[in-house]
Amino acid sequence: RIEMEEEIGDDLAHQARELRRQMSRREEELVHTFRKQEAALEEEVRRIKEDLYRDMDSECTALNAVGLDVSNVASRGTGCRVLRVSGIAEDAGIMSGDVVTNVTTAADIQRKEDLGGLLAGAKPGEQMMLTLERDHRDVQVVVNVGRR
Repeated sequence: RIEMEEEIGDDLAHQARELRRQMSRREEELVHTFRKQEAALEEEVRRIKEDLYRDMDSECTALNAVGLDVSNVASRGTGCRVLRVSGIAEDAGIMSGDVVTNVTTAADIQRKEDLGGLLAGAKPGEQMMLTLERDHRDVQVVVNVGRR
């Protein structure tokens, strides 16, 4: 009986060691898989950031190309306020303090990124009608998008 108990004890100890080895291997596999997924996600985040920065640069360049410096209108939740105006935008009659609320080629302007994106996508020489809020009235102006 003692021999049998010793054999069972040895067998259980062997099984426990084997289970610990298997668990250790599985843990290593999981860590390896996690690290690969983490690296892939980091690469995807890096690519998305590059795309966003490229889009932001394009939008800012487009706004600058027509002579607009704008900011989002937080109090209204929509539109973008013209801070400074020059060049093409000034020639079209846009004034500092105007709020751009709509472009005829798209839906309402919610943020400056909307306006910048539309201008960035316009072809040189394309005309765009902007709806502005000025002194609590809607004013429409035509902007001839210049060369970039």
